[in-house]
Amino acid sequence: MKNLPRPRAASSFLLAPVLLVTACCGGGSFAHRTGPDFAVAFPDTTVLVTTQDPAAVRARLAEVRLPETSQHHDELVALLRAQPTISAPHLILLAEAVALSDRNVSIYSDGHLQRTYPARGASEFAPVVDQLLVEGTPKLTGVDRRWLGELIGHTQGDAALRTLADRYVPGLDDGSETALLEMLDGMPGSPAMLPFLTAYMLPQGRLDGARGWAAVGHMPFDEQRVALIETLAARQPSIDATRALQTIGTLSFDAGRRTALAVLAAKIEPLSADVSRRLVATFSFDEGRQAAFATLAKSGLHLDDAQLVGLVALCSFDAGRLRCVELLAPCLQGEPTGPASRALLDAFSFDSDRARALRIMAARWQSLPVEARRNLLGSFSFDSNRAEAATALMQ
Repeated sequence: MKNLPRPRAASSFLLAPVLLVTACCGGGSFAHRTGPDFAVAFPDTTVLVTTQDPAAVRARLAEVRLPETSQHHDELVALLRAQPTISAPHLILLAEAVALSDRNVSIYSDGHLQRTYPARGASEFAPVVDQLLVEGTPKLTGVDRRWLGELIGHTQGDAALRTLADRYVPGLDDGSETALLEMLDGMPGSPAMLPFLTAYMLPQGRLDGARGWAAVGHMPFDEQRVALIETLAARQPSIDATRALQTIGTLSFDAGRRTALAVLAAKIEPLSADVSRRLVATFSFDEGRQAAFATLAKSGLHLDDAQLVGLVALCSFDAGRLRCVELLAPCLQGEPTGPASRALLDAFSFDSDRARALRIMAARWQSLPVEARRNLLGSFSFDSNRAEAATALMQ
């Protein structure tokens, strides 16, 4: 038999564009497929287990309309049982010939590789996929890390996942980050990736240390990343600040960043003003930044006035800047300084919000020298606002 191609390794999951879709097509499973019926495209079904070019057959199989019948699926099982041995690419062909639902599918694409996964275990014939994988496991030949990842990525339930993992992980996983990421390279976007990591690898100690955090960055969807972050963080009393920054940086959207920061913030050591600023800088919008400020305010953060100004400067609009002052003013320590106090007021675009910020800070700023307090008044554009500020500051 000729050498068979391996699954393409994704070069960087962090940079790969990922699309999630929900398909609600009528007409049964895989109604979105535009190719011929399976029987027309594959009059001789043994090609699924004998082809010398599984990649080409796989591409053709992805377009055909699959029969939603027990007879079709019994034939697939019979084909497998007739083989004394089977390669991973051929077993995957059998699994992908099973008619699964086209509803709630997820699509992974990085520009070179595209994978479509139905909701795991939700289809009528999902048990057939697992039956093929479980019965095929002892017959498999030539399984490497990436092909193991492909096989696990197709599992519809955790029992089949465990059967494959128990058979091959002990021999293929040498404890390195490289080994783990090569397995994950075989299942890009698969809903089986998270249970593989959290229900199988983690309880065995195979995600200890840097490996688990490396896996976070190798997952394509924020939902999966956040779930893994929550699991890893729950097992650690503290998290290095650099690791926390790197982990937050793997997330694509503010919603995921908000959840992850809420999980990590209380465990970050050290949670310094600089680390806090860099964490908030990962957020895309003021709404997310405001949530980050609220989380940091509850995590024992200590700031001086200049550091507060740096955090305020991350916001795009006065509403976010004002919320930053409201949330983080209680975190201020040490004596206020005139330059930082003026810089804080100057960060605002409008007198109305500048006045609100001053009211929040007035009690603290009343300890400034008289000349410094007078200098703050120069930040206001209108006499009425300056008069109000003078009343608040000169008490």
